[in-house]
Amino acid sequence: MFSSLRLRRLLLYEPGGHFRPHRDAELEPGVYGTLVVQLPVAGGHTGGELLIGRSEEIRQWRTEVNSNTPYGTPAAYFSACERQLSPITSGLRAVLVFSLVRDPGFPLPRPPPCMAAAHGALAAAVRAWEASAAVAVASAPGTVAGSLVRHSLRAIPLQNKYSTTGLSFGALYGRDAQVASLLCGCPDLDVHLAMVTKKGRLTVFRRERRRRTRGYYRCACGCCAYSDDDEPLSDEYSSDDGYYNEDDEDLELEWSHSTSQWASRSGPLEDFAGCAIGLHAVPLGDDDLFEDADGDLPEPDESRTELVTFPRPAMVVHRSHHKAVVVLWPRSRRAVVAEAAGFRATLRLMEVRLAERAAELAAAARWAPAVQGSPSPPTLPTGRLPPLAEPHPPQAVDTALERDMPSEELAEVLIRAAAAHGSDRDLLQSLLPEAARQQAPDAGGVVRALQLLTSQPFLAALAASNAVAAACGAGAGGGAFASPSAAARLVATLPTSLVLGPVDTTNAVVRASGRLREAAFDKAVAMHAASQARSGAHGLDRCLALAFAATTPPGLRHRVAERLLERLTEAGVLCGLPAPYVPLAARLACDGPPELLRHLPCLAEAALLRSDSGELVWAVLREEAVERAVSRGDPNAAELVSALMARMLSSRPGGGSDGGGGIATLDAGGVKAAAQLVCSGPPCVRQHQAAFASGVLARPDTQALLPALLALPDVSAAVCRREPGALALVEAAAASLERVLAQGPPALSWEQPMAQMPQYPQIEAFLRGPLREATFHGMWSGMPEARRWADAFNQAAGRCGFDASATPCGRGLHSYCVIVKGLAVHNMRLQAFHRRGTALQGVRAMVARPPGTAAGGAAATAAAAGGSGQLAAPAAAVTAAVQLTGAPMGPAGAAMVVPTPQGALAGLSTPWPEAGAAALSLHSLPVGFTVLQPVAQAGPGWQPR
Repeated sequence: MFSSLRLRRLLLYEPGGHFRPHRDAELEPGVYGTLVVQLPVAGGHTGGELLIGRSEEIRQWRTEVNSNTPYGTPAAYFSACERQLSPITSGLRAVLVFSLVRDPGFPLPRPPPCMAAAHGALAAAVRAWEASAAVAVASAPGTVAGSLVRHSLRAIPLQNKYSTTGLSFGALYGRDAQVASLLCGCPDLDVHLAMVTKKGRLTVFRRERRRRTRGYYRCACGCCAYSDDDEPLSDEYSSDDGYYNEDDEDLELEWSHSTSQWASRSGPLEDFAGCAIGLHAVPLGDDDLFEDADGDLPEPDESRTELVTFPRPAMVVHRSHHKAVVVLWPRSRRAVVAEAAGFRATLRLMEVRLAERAAELAAAARWAPAVQGSPSPPTLPTGRLPPLAEPHPPQAVDTALERDMPSEELAEVLIRAAAAHGSDRDLLQSLLPEAARQQAPDAGGVVRALQLLTSQPFLAALAASNAVAAACGAGAGGGAFASPSAAARLVATLPTSLVLGPVDTTNAVVRASGRLREAAFDKAVAMHAASQARSGAHGLDRCLALAFAATTPPGLRHRVAERLLERLTEAGVLCGLPAPYVPLAARLACDGPPELLRHLPCLAEAALLRSDSGELVWAVLREEAVERAVSRGDPNAAELVSALMARMLSSRPGGGSDGGGGIATLDAGGVKAAAQLVCSGPPCVRQHQAAFASGVLARPDTQALLPALLALPDVSAAVCRREPGALALVEAAAASLERVLAQGPPALSWEQPMAQMPQYPQIEAFLRGPLREATFHGMWSGMPEARRWADAFNQAAGRCGFDASATPCGRGLHSYCVIVKGLAVHNMRLQAFHRRGTALQGVRAMVARPPGTAAGGAAATAAAAGGSGQLAAPAAAVTAAVQLTGAPMGPAGAAMVVPTPQGALAGLSTPWPEAGAAALSLHSLPVGFTVLQPVAQAGPGWQPR
């Protein structure tokens, strides 16, 4: 009978060792008995008589017999048996105690042959029970489920004691196992096990007063009693426990019942924990579950006493009685039981029913004629379920053809159980007792419910006749929902925090939408999305993630997107959100059916109220969905983009509520991007090209921006297309160059304003001044120091923003240095002037200006002398350029623009603002001449060595 034997302990009894009558305490799940093996001990022992059994039957074991030989008799008894050991009078007694353990999945024993006739009687009794329960329900349609369940459920107490931590069918033994096996063999009954606990709280209060009776006094605490002559008190005024007698005590007795350890044949039923079914009120017959045959309450299984002082001094006695029961109800009354049990218990009953339904449909498919396209047997996405009996072949097809009312009733109960917990789930959870909270819907329960309500057996149950008719060749269609499905009504009932809050439930909702493809279900989810979008940015992010997820079915995505757009276009909502939400909203409206595009005008109005609306056009146009909508000529998308573009271009410098900064606040890179957009974008953007040109020309850095803008391929293409905005930029650039060239080449100047020598202020002032040459005394202690300083100065020339050479002179303390400036800085001014002439030619070529618009002789000379920032001819061109300035050639006829070896570079660099860069350097000319060019960054500050 047992499946395993486990050693529990080794016991050694010395003379006087014994134990009083007791039962085994709870050890571990599956323990149903004990095996005691007595070990041989030299000399044996005397005494130690072991009594085992119950009140009606006691067995005696004389342990002293053969106690010194290996031929002693072992003892085995069930855990429910009481046992008592008399004292050992002499010697030692050693025993090994084993636990008899059976696995929870151990099969129940078959009923004995004498109970074979009971099967028919049981089936008839169940049918009569179903009829009486149906009459009771029909006669009281408005009665609550707690009252109706008394007619549909019964609890049969088991004879033996079982552990309160591991109750299972495999742990039953004796007559209990036979009864359970008989009940489980009835196909019309649902049979479970449960542990019912009856707890009593007896409170004995002490009266807070002092009284005198017959010369005796009792203190206020009631613990002591004294007499005037210090004589002992009689029993009338004292008690063994130190409390008052009955006349001086207040007693309060409270009883409570609870149910735990629900179990089915497949294992524990955690889903029934906390259900509101009071099994103590539905016993089979009129007897109480806990009273014996004489109507008395037996000794408690657990008892403890405590003393309390608040609010009144009292002694509290806690007593607990445990009773294992077999719980049974007709399968036709599952809905009534589920109504009283709660949400999670209903889930379990529905899983069992759908497993039965799957077996019925599988049998119907096998016994129906094999035709093309017959449906495959449906399956359930659930775990372990009890084994099911397959319907009899003649009844299989008829059963599957009928409407599955039990499944539909359980679905309705599930919806009502979810609705009973209300929409404010957190508040209700705090008000419910701990046991009732276990039946409240949670994330795992919602996932299971959606899996069940969208499983094949349940969907097949709604259209069973059509499915079987199609399998039999009669042809059928259907499957569409004439009314909202159970899944849609369940989602509409649940709170938003439970439907779209946890990630698991959100994924379950997406999967259910894909299976159902039902508009009512998608609408219910979209309502929750709209509610969650109002909860803040976090809720809005979750809804956007749902709408943009690749796994979201199109119908659900479009309905959620519509609700989100309605929310985003409400007054003031979009203004309070970060900037990235605007392009996301535009993607929602453009990446969907045409009816979503109607939200774009309202979205444009809401976006224009933002202070940064002028800068949002870039992010909106980068969305592929918006680009596709604009490309296919959708007027709503074009209106949105055009409105944002107009707002950006109409912004005044300095920003404001009507402009937000716009084109006036963009950096050079932003202006280039805007130029590319208005010159190569869609028509709704290119129409703002003229406004863009006006905004660029109004900026203070227009002269620096125009060359960079005209060098862009998109702008050049727009000029070739003779677009007005691009032509305006070219005209402005040409006018600017003409004004500069009309002033003629710059005059010779020795000023070098970018020179930097902070260690020597007087030398720095000289370099920045108009003098060409200066002599400095008293700065060096001798000629060697002056030479080192001059070498360091000459090496730093160019790196520190000046062009000059230092020559040391004198002797000793009279040493001095002569500093002479060079022409490199002036040549840079000349070269910049020549480049402007070349640029003017290029601008005129772009617009193909008509003849007779020359800027003058000086401009023409400069244009003829320069190419693209380099001298076009060798020595003659250089000489002409130098002579054009009227500057002397320098000592020994050497100018700063001098012939150098091919590819040689000079180490001169200096910051130079006129060229629009931060430093200067010498670069090689193609014909062996060197001139100064701007570089990007200045070198480190000069330090003398």
